[in-house]
Amino acid sequence: MSTRPVPHPPSWFNSLNPARWPKTDAQHIQRWLAKEQPDLALVTLGYHLNTVSPAAELMRRQIPYAINVQCASPDYLDSYFLDAFRAAYAGAARVYFVSQENLERVETMLAMRIETAKIIDNPFNVSWDAQPAWPTDRDGFRLACVGRLHFPSKGQDLLIDVLRQDKWRQRNLSLHLYGESQGFLRQTEDLIARHGLQDQIHYEGFSETIEKLWANHHGLVLPSRFEGAALAVVEALLCNRVCVTTAVGRNRELIRDGETGFIAPAATAELIDHALEAAWQKRDRWQEIGQLAGQHIRQRYHEDPVAVLYSDLMALAAEQGVGSS
Repeated sequence: MSTRPVPHPPSWFNSLNPARWPKTDAQHIQRWLAKEQPDLALVTLGYHLNTVSPAAELMRRQIPYAINVQCASPDYLDSYFLDAFRAAYAGAARVYFVSQENLERVETMLAMRIETAKIIDNPFNVSWDAQPAWPTDRDGFRLACVGRLHFPSKGQDLLIDVLRQDKWRQRNLSLHLYGESQGFLRQTEDLIARHGLQDQIHYEGFSETIEKLWANHHGLVLPSRFEGAALAVVEALLCNRVCVTTAVGRNRELIRDGETGFIAPAATAELIDHALEAAWQKRDRWQEIGQLAGQHIRQRYHEDPVAVLYSDLMALAAEQGVGSS
């Protein structure tokens, strides 16, 4: 069975009909399929409005396929594309989502039930038994916000809005932003300077050593406006760190509010402030809460998500009556 990645048209092109693709993209897909002749195709969408165009060619060639939706936001599909997206999802032998919330978002967007939907876990980049040392709080408490610097999704602007309040300025707390900028570094730096928060909020750039990062921070704060299954949350929990985040994506499934972390009902400065305040009032228990969080996620998440997905795809191929090679 072929396991090579299937190329697809650019994410800005959202039509299902190959006749509407840029000619070179349609030909590229067709040539690839003719050459590789896959038994089963997996079409991965980083975002729920990315193109599902390859599905039309796969259906035309009678090649079974699955769709993997990694993230869904509140953004809706224009009705012009509705029939195309419905056909693509209805024709999929399996549709994978990384959270129940994302599944429900897409079903609402399509106004249809996705009969072949299945929830899977996101792969993570720390060891399953990660145990980074607990840092001292002698110089204050350090929170990390880990995720690409992108206000529309990760909501770092909301954190700056929260921390500019007098009560937070007076507390022995610092915030460290980790992640590559996706066009928002200048705004971040200017907002920090505008509110005089240079001593409290620091941009640290991208970090490849997640467990080392958590050895220097007491907890995660992630005010996301939307998520799939946030890897930053999963990895922080596996590293036994307290998380303050929003009720998006899989967060509610992985965190018990007030027990193993703190959840803001929505991504607003006021609600994030309330969640962060609740966490601050329990700061002397953050290590204990983090240990509970680590135990909790290991009961609700698989140690090897890639193996689980591969196994399901092999079973799906068998169900479709395709061979292996």
